[in-house]
Amino acid sequence: MKGKIIFLIGLILVSAVFAQQVQVGTVGVNPVGVYDGCSGKRIGLVGASNTVDMDAQGNKVPSSWNNVNIIKVMCPGATVFLHAKGGTWPGAQVSLVQAAIQNDNLDYMILDPSANGQQASSGITSEGYKAAAINLAQIVKNKNKDIKL
Repeated sequence: MKGKIIFLIGLILVSAVFAQQVQVGTVGVNPVGVYDGCSGKRIGLVGASNTVDMDAQGNKVPSSWNNVNIIKVMCPGATVFLHAKGGTWPGAQVSLVQAAIQNDNLDYMILDPSANGQQASSGITSEGYKAAAINLAQIVKNKNKDIKL
């Protein structure tokens, strides 16, 4: 239980940090700053429709909206390994996380799970959703405890 609480607090803190780095009221995302020390860093990015670089019709989204591009702009010199599939909740993203951690020596893993599965019609309880999200983080830590989530 303590580990789950620490994970959730960390997730909230990371979200707060990223929220502070985005200009409010813009269409898409405009990074405010560039972070030094990114050169050579290896970042795994696992997500869903909020992460993929195509819309539901398969059209490329504007590059300013692409999460991989945003990371590369804010963190120049980093390599990003994207594994994302739209419409999947954390319980269906295990294979994406497993694919991402196959990249050796990841420094960071960003888990950007879909909000799908949180609505009552999905049949997934909030506890089940949380457990699935925590499981994704645990898979990463089981691979290499030094990867920062």
